[in-house]
Amino acid sequence: MTPPDETWTWDTFLSAAEKLTTGTGATTRYGTSAPDWQIRVRDNGGSLLDSKQTTCLLDQGPAIDGIQWTADLTLKQHVVPTAAEIKAQNVQARFVAGNLAMYPQGNYFQGIATTSAKFYWDLAPLPKGMAGRKPLAGGANFLLPAGVKNPDASWLLIKFMGGPDGATFRGQDAGLFPSMPSLAKPEIIPEFSATQISNILASGQDALPLPFVAKYDQMDQLITAGLAPVWQGQSTAKEATAKLVPQVNALLQS
Repeated sequence: MTPPDETWTWDTFLSAAEKLTTGTGATTRYGTSAPDWQIRVRDNGGSLLDSKQTTCLLDQGPAIDGIQWTADLTLKQHVVPTAAEIKAQNVQARFVAGNLAMYPQGNYFQGIATTSAKFYWDLAPLPKGMAGRKPLAGGANFLLPAGVKNPDASWLLIKFMGGPDGATFRGQDAGLFPSMPSLAKPEIIPEFSATQISNILASGQDALPLPFVAKYDQMDQLITAGLAPVWQGQSTAKEATAKLVPQVNALLQS
């Protein structure tokens, strides 16, 4: 099989996952784990919220299709482990054990795979959807709690961790990819090859963060509960989002 590259679409990905799924029962090696559903919503031309972040758009066609596509990897194509199988052995452990061929995951997993996986593996760009490639952007957050006893010293630590020296320390010590592109060098992140660094930086050009709204945690809880029937095959994405969206809108507008 040709290794994945920047030309891959999700159709290519699915075809590969079907070929890589082998065995039965406890000996099954699945082709992939499910990508984050928000990636498929976004690269299908949809969005979680509108531009003002006051209205949920998950009941729109591109979002519905992206969510259903993700669910069908388990429910119809059978290239992703079921919830019961993941409970018995999570997808990270499955990949490390060689029981999962592809693992759509953030670059933080590089260090874990380098240490734990006993076979050849590599990084590749996410496949493209109808709207292109739309990875999720995320990273570490350093906070200064209210009422901290030594605010000045705490602020100095946060400045260090958020600056180039802190990023260099985390890269060399923990294998974490720096948020500053100028620091993305093999001497700072030795666990990443030059090609891997290039692929990650290229993906970063298209990456989008999660919505930044005050009630994100409550919204996330609503969405997680609202989409659970879809992953379990008890509801279609269209049916679930029709019930879910009014709840999210009421929360955002309250």
